[in-house]
Amino acid sequence: FNVMVQEKTKSIESILTITAIVIVVFTKDSLATADHPRLTTPTNTVCNTSNSQVNLTCSYNTDRCEDVDWLRNNETYRKQRGNTGDEAGTDILPLMGLQLNKTSNFTCYCVNNKIHSNIVEVIVENELGSPTSLTSDPSDTSISLMWSHSDDCFENCTFMYEVTWQQSGDESIASLRNTITTETSYTIEGLTPGTSYEIGVGAYCKENTTIKSRVQIGLFQTLPAPDNMANILPVIAAPVTVIVIAIIIVVIIVWRCRKKKNNLKIQN
Repeated sequence: FNVMVQEKTKSIESILTITAIVIVVFTKDSLATADHPRLTTPTNTVCNTSNSQVNLTCSYNTDRCEDVDWLRNNETYRKQRGNTGDEAGTDILPLMGLQLNKTSNFTCYCVNNKIHSNIVEVIVENELGSPTSLTSDPSDTSISLMWSHSDDCFENCTFMYEVTWQQSGDESIASLRNTITTETSYTIEGLTPGTSYEIGVGAYCKENTTIKSRVQIGLFQTLPAPDNMANILPVIAAPVTVIVIAIIIVVIIVWRCRKKKNNLKIQN
């Protein structure tokens, strides 16, 4: 009886231990079961900025996993021999020479159990992501620009932005203007009213200027020049109104004086 109690106690402890491990290891992205494979190193995103070798590690626990397929974007990438016993095992996939500036989703797949692991995103980059959401707020002589930019693979970079502008249709290098800013906004001033401009925004890494993005280009237009006559008329109208009123008053005074004079003549 004591032996049975001890065995039951050990079983309960084992269940509690396994439950605790599952809570810690499995994430909401995994298809968690007691024997599912999982990608353990890395677990989320890999940024390979130099296109050197990256190793993905697939771990699987107690149940048999006789063949492990590696999938890339839900298509078979490589088949490798898995675990042939009941013990836990690992399978390592070396990645090298992946296409630059492309993102791939990798999973490992336990064939006999038909269970997928969690997904690991592998990003191979040798350039920064381009600024996005380029918008403007124009006036007649200026254009205020705003944009968004982020790149998790170059998070140690201090991002700098080069803004270039030129009248649309003008391809001469001499007319091209540019400025550098660390902000994600900039106001270009001294522009011609009612004119279209090609404006580009590119990003680069301050610590290594060879790491840069492609330039995001947009076509923007300044507002027409304000109507000068509309501004002048109120200025002119005020003194003219005063003069007209003064003339009317003078005419009334002269008329009354003449009328009074004529009345005096009649009385005499």
